[in-house]
Amino acid sequence: MKNILLYVLVSTILLGVWSCKGTQKVVTNEKKGPQIEMINGAMDSLIAKYPAIDHQTKLMPFLEEVKQSVEEKNWASIFAKCSKDHYKTQVGKMKIAPTQYLAELFGLHMVDNSIANEKGKITYDELRRIQTFNYKSMAFNGNFITINGTALMDDGTEMKMNMMIQVVLNGDYKLTGAVG
Repeated sequence: MKNILLYVLVSTILLGVWSCKGTQKVVTNEKKGPQIEMINGAMDSLIAKYPAIDHQTKLMPFLEEVKQSVEEKNWASIFAKCSKDHYKTQVGKMKIAPTQYLAELFGLHMVDNSIANEKGKITYDELRRIQTFNYKSMAFNGNFITINGTALMDDGTEMKMNMMIQVVLNGDYKLTGAVG
């Protein structure tokens, strides 16, 4: 009986902590442009942690710039939005190809969700297949924001898309990802 009560108590605490991380749903209003619909207060958490940064007017333009760069196939613009340290580690030290780095930034190179060609390689041809991103949700954890959504491909199919954004203390956002 004690084990069951302990399990329920620990589960309740963990669920409470997990739900406080917060997520947001990105919605578009044609008259007002892109907006963020609050779910569990993720934007409130960002504002509380980084009050000097106007996330409500800076984050959506950053996300729109990323989306526009992908639509225009402006990979240099995407690289410019990346964390320099993360890029140096992945491309410089770990010798990941820049094209694979881009695919991994957007979660498009993993098991059962990869744009790699039949030889397992990712070239700019594979990246050019991405037509647009549709952002579906946002979660905040520490100084990282995770954006989930879909990537619409040139053949009309959709792939899962997720990207990680680092909140930089100077008020900027940088695309980043896991190392490894």
